[in-house]
Amino acid sequence: MPEHMAISSSMAAFEQYYRADIKPLIGFVIYLGATEHEAQDIAQEAMKAALLSWPAIEHPKAFTRTVAQRQLRRSRAKVQNETQALVSRTGPGGLAAAGTHTDEGLRQYLLQLLSLLPTEQRTVMAWTIDGFTPAEIAELTGHKPATVRSHLRHARKRLTQELTGQEGGRHGP
Repeated sequence: MPEHMAISSSMAAFEQYYRADIKPLIGFVIYLGATEHEAQDIAQEAMKAALLSWPAIEHPKAFTRTVAQRQLRRSRAKVQNETQALVSRTGPGGLAAAGTHTDEGLRQYLLQLLSLLPTEQRTVMAWTIDGFTPAEIAELTGHKPATVRSHLRHARKRLTQELTGQEGGRHGP
């Protein structure tokens, strides 16, 4: 097969993957804790990385989610650093209160519940919601399978406590 036909076939395969997975990828990034706008930008960056590496990628869904998770982590670290710099310049009383929460249905409720989890538990839940097994999550995130299962167990326990209103479901006053 001539080289230009192979490239054309590869591009067609990427386009098909992109169309099928861009919306689920955005949802995955939202489950990780991003806003919808952040998730759209991060998903596009992950898809761009996939396109650039397309011939070498064996598992595109896992690849794009790994790239997106890393991009969100970098983005959050940057925002945290900028926020800390702003707080140190203005003092804690100089910042406006956070935005208000409005009920937008089940999806928003799920996002609210996930936001209660520590980062590692939320990450494992996002991968799980997206259809990955604990063994796959461990391989893709570089954790031991037992660690992933532990995070998943603790996340489920915390979410169950929140849903049933049991003591210990919330930290702090």
